Amino acid sequence: MEPTAPDNLTFDDIIYFFETSHKDQNDFANKKRECIIKNILNKTLPKTWFSSPQWFKIALRLKEFLKPLEVVHGTFKECKLKAGRQFNYDFLFVFEDKELKIEFKFGVETISKYPEILSVASNTFTTGLSYAEYFYDQYLTALTDLEPPSKEFYLKNIHKHKVDNPFFIELKKITNAKITVDESIDDFLVNQLQFDYAQFTNKIKEQFDKVFLLFYNEQFFMEKIDDAPITPEIDFKKGRTGFTNTIILKTTGTSEYHLLLRWKNHAGVLFPAWQVKYLSKKGD
Repeated sequence: MEPTAPDNLTFDDIIYFFETSHKDQNDFANKKRECIIKNILNKTLPKTWFSSPQWFKIALRLKEFLKPLEVVHGTFKECKLKAGRQFNYDFLFVFEDKELKIEFKFGVETISKYPEILSVASNTFTTGLSYAEYFYDQYLTALTDLEPPSKEFYLKNIHKHKVDNPFFIELKKITNAKITVDESIDDFLVNQLQFDYAQFTNKIKEQFDKVFLLFYNEQFFMEKIDDAPITPEIDFKKGRTGFTNTIILKTTGTSEYHLLLRWKNHAGVLFPAWQVKYLSKKGD
């Protein structure tokens, strides 16, 4: 009989560190990886599992990851799993002298290669007209002949993942919305956006005290986000269709932020959002 382990882990689950999962299994696979990390560090797994080269390798790499942190913060004590909507990090690493917020990313050796470090609703980071309101006023009727709901109802519900309303259900059936939506994003970013630099700075500061635990090619990597101040100017970047869909915020250091404006639930239907990507140019 296989030894029991916490969090419903099995001996074969270690494969999630050595294989890339299908997109529809990403969340499940990542939860397995997080549970493995927690239980290896807390020494709650059957010792016999580490006779496997794969289990031994992941445990060894985690021990190597901790070494420089222990030099600064004292002996490692405990790993607490904190993933969930109420937290913006995955683990709390408890050391003798300090607790560190840890965010885990699989499949990259640097944060710059990860698609996003932050995703927020499109009505964030604006001091004037929001993109959703501009889309309602200028572009929504170009997508459909359906009678739109009131602006109040639309704006109250547009930043939800799902709305059980006939208008949104029918809107989802439209197949030729992309060009109109791309044009609306370009128009808004270039001609309408009043960006709230102070709000963005306050939000991105939440990332500064985190240590990123990155896994790629059977190795763990450590990185922190550069806390250099944002410069109050915007550059624009076009997408593959030729329309502007991203604003670029530079810093006084070597890093910059790319804010992609996109719809998370079908173009023009639900949840327009900023997808924030971090890029570091150190060593370039």
